[in-house]
Amino acid sequence: MNRRLPVIVVVLGVLAAALLIDRSVGDGAETVEAATVDASVFPIASPGALSATWYCAGGTADEEAFADHSVTVLNPTDQEATVTVTVYAGRIAAPSQIVDPEDLDADEEETGDEETGDEETGTTAVEQADLPEPVTRDVAVGPQSRQRIVLSEVLQAPIASALVESETGGIVVEHEVTSVNGHDAKPCATGAAPEWHFAWGDTTVDARELLVLFNPFPQDAIVDGRFSTEDGIREPVRFDGLVVPGRGTVGVDLGDDVTRREEVAATITARSGRIVVDRVLRVNGDADRGLTVQTGVPEPQQAWVFPDGFRSDEVREEFVVYNPTDEVSEVTIDFVVDDPETNGIPAPIDLSLAPGTHQVVDPGVDDRVPAEVGHSATVRSANGVPVVAERVVHSDRPNRRGITVTTGSPVESQTWSFAVGAADGGNDEFLVLVNLDPQILAQVDVVAIAGGQRLPVAGLTGIELAPGERKIVSLDENTDSANLPLEVASTEPIVVERGLYRVGEEERGMTNAVGVPGPEGLRIPIDPLDAVPEDIDVGEADDPETDGDDDSEVPEAPDDVELPEPDETIVIDDPDAEAEEPDAVTTTVTTEEVPETTP
Repeated sequence: MNRRLPVIVVVLGVLAAALLIDRSVGDGAETVEAATVDASVFPIASPGALSATWYCAGGTADEEAFADHSVTVLNPTDQEATVTVTVYAGRIAAPSQIVDPEDLDADEEETGDEETGDEETGTTAVEQADLPEPVTRDVAVGPQSRQRIVLSEVLQAPIASALVESETGGIVVEHEVTSVNGHDAKPCATGAAPEWHFAWGDTTVDARELLVLFNPFPQDAIVDGRFSTEDGIREPVRFDGLVVPGRGTVGVDLGDDVTRREEVAATITARSGRIVVDRVLRVNGDADRGLTVQTGVPEPQQAWVFPDGFRSDEVREEFVVYNPTDEVSEVTIDFVVDDPETNGIPAPIDLSLAPGTHQVVDPGVDDRVPAEVGHSATVRSANGVPVVAERVVHSDRPNRRGITVTTGSPVESQTWSFAVGAADGGNDEFLVLVNLDPQILAQVDVVAIAGGQRLPVAGLTGIELAPGERKIVSLDENTDSANLPLEVASTEPIVVERGLYRVGEEERGMTNAVGVPGPEGLRIPIDPLDAVPEDIDVGEADDPETDGDDDSEVPEAPDDVELPEPDETIVIDDPDAEAEEPDAVTTTVTTEEVPETTP
């Protein structure tokens, strides 16, 4: 059944009857509380806060340059910010001395550092001898400017994590990993947590998946690991009481423990303490090469929004949904395609995930989502049991080569920030905007923040984002700058994702990342099926003690309203649609590249 038709019927009923609707739960169903998201769960900027702390766990800082780690700090405020950056050195753990029977096919060379076991506590510790002590540097970041810190220039270590602290709130921090295989940039975490989840992973012969466990606190953390693969659930011996030393970081090659698996979802749980976990994954096959980094998810969520989406013969797209809870999760994936009148409305994909399991979804199955057509997707729990979702894209298109993996956004907001960005001869950058609200039009401005200035990007002010619309805006067509941090401001809550590509015949490196939301208009993603227009005057609610009518029933559409045929679309005019457009700001962005900070 087409899900858009019920939306139209409900909206028409509300418009005609002008009633308040109290949603009721069916017989035998339990009421599910709305999910909440804060900065300890998802990176959120805090411009009004007195301080800010960011945790950047994953990357390398030695000559191997498997995933050369750097950190970019954006200061969008009007005051200079003194930022303290502490870099922690770590090692990649040696393969476990105790081998699971299922792992006997492993033929990787054993490399890394020795592990020591504690028979009394049942824990495994990674030797951290001869590592440099954490190094702290103070970095001045001017107002409306950014600074980039390369961790290998601070200290040399197989693994390096960074703690970024500022007594000025409002800073935004992203980290990057770079190698000959590719490039990726993602927001760092704004909180440590006792549990982290990943929906996707790959430990096949052409892939190297590195989990980086960062413990910035003085006490040791003891962690366990549980993994869902295409062959079932795994609990490797090494991840039964792995010790992450206080003020230390540990890298674990997951292929040593969960070998030769195309699908690896993960849950890392601390018995004691709090940590931050990143996944760094390199693919180095003959036909598929790329590099990606992603911070885990501390808590599964009710909904994940992916503004960007595309599939073709050269671009393979998959969604991976993971249920780390102890209950069965019923999930629906909704797609919105560009120009739905021409390309149609794809039927949703419904999933049922047993506790601790995952599923991989190809949106091209049965051509449900048409090829060569842009689309957005929303992964949503249908029964209130939250999940973790990631989108995986492998591409071999010209100027679009590599792999990019990202979680969606569990929130909508009116402001979004991006610390990393470049639109010049060697980089292609664009933003994807999506307005989930089926009733309200949003107006969006894109502003560059660099060199002490906030410069509206020519052609990207007053962008109209219609109800339910997805729109791509190209930075290359409007500016030319290698230093391009951005802020997106909207009159209504939306979701914004950045695409960043290395340009060149042999270049590899592509990254998609949801931005860092601000607190303005922050909310859980709206469900169009639940949406009731907020700007409708519904009058005074009836007093239930004096009125015998049941207001909890959804009103029926009046007889004189003609409902659409299945293939027709009703367009509800926005009352503000004819308002005078604001004058477009045509200032072009001309900024100087900010030099890298070398402590």
